[in-house]
Order: sequence, then C-alpha cells, then structure tokens
Amino acid sequence: MTKSRHINTPRYSWTEEATALVVRDYANRPATEIAAQLGVKVHVVYKRAEKLGLKKSAEFYVSQGSGRISALLARGIDHRFKKGWPSARKGQPFPTRGRMGLTQFKKGQVPHNARYQLGDRRINSEGYLDRKISNDRKGALNWTAEHRLVWIESNGPIPPGHVVAFKEGRRTTDLEKITVDALELITNKENLRRRSVHALYPKEVVQLIQLKGAIRRQINKRERNASHD
Repeated sequence: MTKSRHINTPRYSWTEEATALVVRDYANRPATEIAAQLGVKVHVVYKRAEKLGLKKSAEFYVSQGSGRISALLARGIDHRFKKGWPSARKGQPFPTRGRMGLTQFKKGQVPHNARYQLGDRRINSEGYLDRKISNDRKGALNWTAEHRLVWIESNGPIPPGHVVAFKEGRRTTDLEKITVDALELITNKENLRRRSVHALYPKEVVQLIQLKGAIRRQINKRERNASHD
C-alpha cells in the first residue's frame, strides 16, 4: 500500500478522555463546540457519536444552541417579514444591466425562429385544417379551424350551443374545397350524436369496444382486490 505523502488528513486517535468528553457533553452541547475543544473537524465528532449510539436530547433541540427555528424561539424575529409588509421592490421593474436590454423580449414580440406566424395553417390532432389568428394567447387558443372562419366570414358569429360541421362526404383539408356550401350549422347535441361510436362504427365493432371495456373493468377490479389482500 502506498503512502498518502501527507495529502490525506491523519486519522484522529480517540483517547479515553476525548471519548468521555463526547459521552458527557454530546447530548446537550453543540458538536461544533466539542470539535473545537478537541481540535478536530465536526464530522469526526458526529462519526464518534454515531458509533457510540449517542443522540441529542429533547432539551437541546428546543434550545438556542441547536440552531433550529421555531415559534418558541425569537431567533431572527427582527428580520422576518410581517404580514402586510410590501416588498422592497414592489412596483419596480427588474433593472436592465449591461447588454441585457439587447436580448430582452419586448411585450408582444414573437421569437424570430417561431415555427408558425400569423395566418399560417396546420392540420390539428383531429384532422382539421387550422389557421393561426393570434399570438397573444396560449397554445391551441391561438388557432381556429379554417371551416369555422369560413362560416363566420359569410354568416357572422356562431350562435351559442351550435358548431360548424362539414356536410356528409365533404370533409377536407384542402383550403380551396372548404367553402360555405360544404358546411352546415348543427347543435351540440347533434354533433355529439354524430361523433359517438354508434355513428362512427358498425354495430359489430361497437359491441367489441363495449366488450373490451367490460373485460378491462373486471381486470382492474381483480387487481385492486389482489393489492388489498
């Protein structure tokens, strides 16, 4: 085994007197004070106390020497914020220092590398053609389906409780084919009926979907019962 060449700190050799000091004082005295008295680092005292099975007393934890903060101790009370106090920088903007202002975004500014700009179009997750109409909102709220915009342009706002839908066989993402004559105004109830599994799939497929759901519920029920047992 090679020597450390004095790189590592020599291991502390515990004497009977030093051990007795730790046994006597550790429960009610800060470990930092014991370490300073012995001339060792504080982790050495912690390791020794752990080996001896020593613990801090309840009285020590509620004392000033523990360093803990509680409602019973007045430590730092003069520097705590009181209820109702305003922030020291209330109403003040974050200061711009150095060249920060050159790269800070201004209100309403859009990143130069933004994927979509106003007026751009995309096909959404439901397969409809969308148009970006705003940069002021969050996520999908900046987009509106193109067929809704075509209807509104010709007929005005969509009445509450209604949606614009494609007529049967006329649904498309081709902008030139999204015309008013391909659209119709229907109630939410009718829209729900059209989008239900009973309207989208044959009777046999609907029965298979329902059977799958029933089987899944029974499996989940048995797994829950097994976990409780």
